[in-house]
Amino acid sequence: RLGSGAWAGMPTAGSGDVLDLLAHPPAPLRLFVRTNTESVLRSSDGGGSVTPSGFVPSQGFWNHQLAYHAPSTTLYAGTQYVGVYKSPDDGANFVPANIGIETRAIRCLALQPGSSTVLYAGTFNNKIYKTINGGTWSQLAAFPEEGALVIAINPAGTRVYAGTKTGVYVTADGGGSWNPASTGLPSPRVVSELLIDPVCPCLMYAGLGYYDWGSQYGGGVYQSTDGGVNWSPLTAA
Repeated sequence: RLGSGAWAGMPTAGSGDVLDLLAHPPAPLRLFVRTNTESVLRSSDGGGSVTPSGFVPSQGFWNHQLAYHAPSTTLYAGTQYVGVYKSPDDGANFVPANIGIETRAIRCLALQPGSSTVLYAGTFNNKIYKTINGGTWSQLAAFPEEGALVIAINPAGTRVYAGTKTGVYVTADGGGSWNPASTGLPSPRVVSELLIDPVCPCLMYAGLGYYDWGSQYGGGVYQSTDGGVNWSPLTAA
């Protein structure tokens, strides 16, 4: 929690493992925090205090597990073993939203910008699922890698990117086909973060680095100015 130029800790209701954190866009002091407890923590004062949500199965140790549509107060939460849960009331209550998902070990979620129901879910194998109604899922074309670590969607919803342990993949046909988009990234290319500029979607950032069962992969931040065609190290101005 940032105040007066300094960071302060926030309560985590018994869990020190913060897996994902989202801010409410119109009200940045409104926060949602995913931990490895059986709830999502909610705060209206920038993390000064938190209130647990209704029951949602615990997540384990993977990030990118929250997706939120502020206008409709719809919040989605991934779980490690039982798929996706959905809350229509700002995280007060959750219900399963898993129809069509065969692999319910969810590794990452991403909501299409501007939509409350178009959502992508990455799993621990080479399956990525998509729903257009917020709960009935279809499997996309076979994904080239096991376990997408992060999914990012451009503002128009026409290009979807996935970061993996071997780099970035992109689809321009809604998941019908995936193509590598890692030129310029170092090897090993473990991409655990992806951000797309909401104003200029050709500008993207990739965060490298990962720790997986004793294997640690190097970090760094890379930038693309052509929508992921080419990447270069991000350096301070």
